[in-house]
Amino acid sequence: MNIDYLKKSDLPLVLYGTAQLGKYVKCFLEFNNINVDFVVVDKEYWQPNTKFCDFDVQPLEDVLANNSKLNIIIAFKGKNNEEKIKELNKMPNVEKCMFFDLDDIFSYLKHCEKTQTEIIDVFRKLIAVSDIYLNDEETAKAIAYNWNGTVKKPKNLRFIENAIPVVLAANENFAPYLAVMLQSLLDYSNPQRIYHFIIFERGFSERTKECLSEQAAKFKHCNIDFIDTAPAFDGIPLVDTSILNLNSLSIDTYSRFFIPYWLNEYEKVIYLDSDMIAKADISQLFDLSLNGHCLSATISQGMNYLLEQKSYRTFISPTFIFLDDWSRYFNAGVLVFDTTKFISKFPYTDFLKFAIYFSNRYKGHCCDQDILVSSINGNFLVCPPEWNYVWSSPRNNGKPFAHAPLNTKIIHFTTPVKPWKTNPIINDNPDTLAYREYAKNVKLFREREKYENT
Repeated sequence: MNIDYLKKSDLPLVLYGTAQLGKYVKCFLEFNNINVDFVVVDKEYWQPNTKFCDFDVQPLEDVLANNSKLNIIIAFKGKNNEEKIKELNKMPNVEKCMFFDLDDIFSYLKHCEKTQTEIIDVFRKLIAVSDIYLNDEETAKAIAYNWNGTVKKPKNLRFIENAIPVVLAANENFAPYLAVMLQSLLDYSNPQRIYHFIIFERGFSERTKECLSEQAAKFKHCNIDFIDTAPAFDGIPLVDTSILNLNSLSIDTYSRFFIPYWLNEYEKVIYLDSDMIAKADISQLFDLSLNGHCLSATISQGMNYLLEQKSYRTFISPTFIFLDDWSRYFNAGVLVFDTTKFISKFPYTDFLKFAIYFSNRYKGHCCDQDILVSSINGNFLVCPPEWNYVWSSPRNNGKPFAHAPLNTKIIHFTTPVKPWKTNPIINDNPDTLAYREYAKNVKLFREREKYENT
């Protein structure tokens, strides 16, 4: 890729290819003040009256025949690209033919002297032309605004005075891992405090509820309730992220949206993912002041590392259309809500309409975390990182399963490699051993493990 050459050349520039890569290349060229003059395809694929980014698409052969000297950029992936480049470079009216891969663009952005603000600007443009859409703008808005605006609020919600409310969420398949996280929270709980564990569940069996209730019953200062979230999703046209293969996320992850609206009798509520273990008393997190913010969360270690390293591929995502400061992308595995302030800032109909719009508009990154990040847009309190140490963070210099720091209060197992699955690369890891130490004493986990091994 020779950007400097193209900047200096005054010859007409031909963009050869109308696939998605062509959109990226055109946008990238314009970012460098390089204009495309012709868009072409091979004559055998050409059809009259075809448009590409306001250009009339022409056959390559015709453009070559009608112009004396040209530069050509191949902007599509093909097995014979190298041969094409050699053939075109031999033609007398082709000054230079080259190929732009998306990786070439990312490499250039990583090593160029552009400021981060300038690079973010080009990424916003790349996102705008990206093929990340599930529905067009008008369809997505119609789906959101045609929603009737009602949510079936559970009837069995209760408020326990002076209690620390902690929400966990899972479906029946993930319940054994929720049970392990619950056990770690119970073990570190302070007998001088009151805890209210509220389990947002969908499809829990009576056996699952019984096992979880037995766990909590051993701790007299701890209470547990089960809230069936399935009725709440009836009639809310959110896109189930599990069909998009987003790290096995399911629609259950959206249930955390209901927390401030359902549990508003509590001034503050903690939400925790279930693929975690606690290594400290959760009351310490509850006691931290939110300093007037509606939400507290930890900055995403992985995203900030990628930003620092200028590893930009990740940032072609709709989230970054809405997020002003990319360094404030947070991980939604640990959240503390100020319910009153959250409701005041985001009335539930407005918030859920945005969630419906976002999940129906975009298919690349439409999990609930991205909806929260986009909505909050940096206006949250940064929680100390020890409350959400993301296992397998890229910052570990190629050692993704390094031991969590000693001050870690919650370990978050976000990767496909999970501590409850036997895997030689993690079997001796101290965090894996800590997880399994909890798991071996959790009835629900033991029963699942026994069932899967028979």
